[in-house]
Amino acid sequence: MHMHMHLKQCIEDYGPVFAFWCYSFERYNGLLGSFQTNNHSIEVQIMRRFVQGRQLVNMEWPESALVFQGILPRDSNKGTLKESAMDGINYSEYVQRTQTCDVSGSRYSIDDSIEIIKPILPLSLDQDDMEYLHEFYGTLYPDYCVKHIVVLCTSFKRVLINGEFFASENTRTCRSSCIMAKWVDNDLHTGAIRISPSAPNRPGIIQEFITSDVILQPINSFKKIKISHVLARVKWLSKYPQKHYFAYPTEVWGVGYEHSSEAQFIPISRIAMRAVFVQHPVRFVPLRLTERVTVVTPISPKVRI
Repeated sequence: MHMHMHLKQCIEDYGPVFAFWCYSFERYNGLLGSFQTNNHSIEVQIMRRFVQGRQLVNMEWPESALVFQGILPRDSNKGTLKESAMDGINYSEYVQRTQTCDVSGSRYSIDDSIEIIKPILPLSLDQDDMEYLHEFYGTLYPDYCVKHIVVLCTSFKRVLINGEFFASENTRTCRSSCIMAKWVDNDLHTGAIRISPSAPNRPGIIQEFITSDVILQPINSFKKIKISHVLARVKWLSKYPQKHYFAYPTEVWGVGYEHSSEAQFIPISRIAMRAVFVQHPVRFVPLRLTERVTVVTPISPKVRI
């Protein structure tokens, strides 16, 4: 309990809690402690047990012996320990998918980087969604005519993107619905939200995931093509004037959300990272003003160089 009295100072000194917590280390100490030993040369026995387990998990089995593979203990990595063991997405691929200003739609169709987690439910899009999706696909495919959008699609609440877990807000894992993406901005004249891939990363909350099929026709051709997408419906946080009141990378945003538009749909491969959202009253010293805002801290994605 005494450590909680110093939590504020630790965060000020070392940044967000997840940047210096030791859950993965404690979990791994538990795994090492579960190994059976005879209390003699314990370090050597633990190392032998560890190396033996890694060799059994990684070995290539001959076809005649595959039936015995299931009796081996499975990988016990879970939680933050499992996330630490992931290879992550290649950095250049990550930048190409999430940060580029060119939103040519070919790279946002369904591929092996996306793993949908069941249950998957049928969904029928309403008229507003159809109109928003028509504008959305018009932006994503400027060299094509949008001929038809399939009304019947599917909806789901959880997905893995390059091994990283995301969920919608109406789940027990709702913290994984807080994201940041380089996808939207406010129009300078009207203030309305619009698709703008050149804008900075913006925080939002995932409401649901859907699969959507669209039939396109090239402008100079009669041949039609059908492309399937996995999209996230996101409600984007409203802007706040004192966005950079706190030190980088923490940002300040409003407590409200932008109105619905075509920008509420985003290809899930475009999601840059997860984030931590906290609504809290903040006293802005220069303005002598206390106001309730949303404080956002991004969680850096796991990438490899």
